[in-house]
Order: sequence, then C-alpha cells, then structure tokens
Amino acid sequence: MVGGLYYFGNTKTPLEEAFQKMQAQMANVQEDSDSQTTIDYVAELATLKSKLPAAQQDSITLIETELANTTAASDKVELIQQAIAFWDRQRTVGPQAYYAQEMAALESTQENWTAAGDKSLVAFKLNQDSSLQSYFSDKTLFAYEKAVELAPENLNGKVNLARTYIDVKKEVMRGVFMLREVVAEDSLHVPANLLLGRLSVFSRQMDKAIARLEKVIKKEPENSEALYYLGEAHLGLGNKEESLKYFKQCREIVQNPAFRAELDNYINSIIN
Repeated sequence: MVGGLYYFGNTKTPLEEAFQKMQAQMANVQEDSDSQTTIDYVAELATLKSKLPAAQQDSITLIETELANTTAASDKVELIQQAIAFWDRQRTVGPQAYYAQEMAALESTQENWTAAGDKSLVAFKLNQDSSLQSYFSDKTLFAYEKAVELAPENLNGKVNLARTYIDVKKEVMRGVFMLREVVAEDSLHVPANLLLGRLSVFSRQMDKAIARLEKVIKKEPENSEALYYLGEAHLGLGNKEESLKYFKQCREIVQNPAFRAELDNYINSIIN
C-alpha cells in the first residue's frame, strides 16, 4: 500500500516534501481550531445539493424528507444508508461523513464510529476550505474517541485516534504516548510500529526508526510504506547500499506509474 505520504519535488527528497506538507497541514488546522469556527453543515448540504442536476436533487430531497418524518430507528438507519450511498455515487465525501456521524449517533457502536471517523478523515484531507477542514478535523477526533471509548481493547482504534492527534490535531506527544501503549500490549502491531517508525525518521532518530520498521516487514514483507521509510532511515545513517535495497523493493511493489518514475529518479540521484 502506498499512502498519501509520498510527495516528490525537483529540489527536495520525498521525505522532506512529505514532512513539509504534514507540518503545513497541521499548522493550518491548529490556526483554524484557534479561530473557533462554527459550521452549519446542514446549510452546506443544501449548497451541495443545489449544484446537482434536478433529478438527483429530487432523489436526495425525497430521502431527506422521509428521514425528517420518520421516527422508527430501523427506518432511519435504512434512510441514512441510502443518503450515504447517494452521496457516494456523487463522489462527494463531506455529506457521506455527515451522515456517517448521524448513523453512529443513532446506533452507537465501535464499528459505526470508526466508519464515521474514517469518512470524516477523508473529508478533512480533501477539503480546501479551512473552515470545513476545521469542522471535519473535530468530527474525526470525536468519532475515533467514541470508538475507543466503546472498545478500549481494540488496538487499531487506538492507532486511528493516535494518528488523528499527530497528523490532524498537532498533538504529537499525546499520539505518541497512545502508540506506545499499543506496542506495550502488542510489540509487533503493524500500524503502530509503522507510524512510530515514520515519526522516528522525521525526528532523525534513524536507529529507532529501523527497529520499528523491521518489525513491520517481519509481519508484512511487502509493506511498501515501511520499505520506503527503511530506505530513508538507512540513507540518513549513511548506509547507501542498504537504503537502495529497500527503495528498490518498494519500487517493485507499488503500482502507481508516476510514483515509480519519481522513485526511479530518486534512486538514480542516490547512485550518482
């Protein structure tokens, strides 16, 4: 898997570019959070709906009307699922996240809150509007907190929450402490070790990064993200041949042609 961590530029390494983008995003979110922006997302839904063709406007209006007039929980669940499916067909993430939150509030389960967090996180990442970013960052955090509250034994849920603290809310140490709790329970937990390894690379603690990331590839030998950061960690220590080995393994696994081409350029720059 190749996540959104790989960014390339003409003058920066992939790692430097990724780190700068992460820092800029987190700084923007922190600034927006400080402004205490309030979003009326129902009004935002109306705006998005107004941009649809008439037939599609009629379809979602019918679902909204039935939902407003329905009292039975089971019927509400079905209508909310229809609303999520409708907005999924429009490839519009924000409304999906909104209705996923409504679903979780109606049926408060770990699975529903996780789904709400997942969709809210995507909406946060894809929105360019700073107010909506702030709105969805809060919704992501709230949903994952509820998921952990309902299933504290679920380690993946704790990693979701930790990642939100780190990548969205800029509360890095709070997220790190939670990740350490996870690996204390499961020393080979892949998502926790991968995130801790990435953070160790960013903070130039290359030996720690290698120790974490080797645990990942022990369980998932073809985890391209772990292979990539192992390459960066070894490069940071001056182990050029070892770094090239991992970059080449990563290159063979990823399917994105543009990424593979950029990684080829990066490998050649190291060789030369």
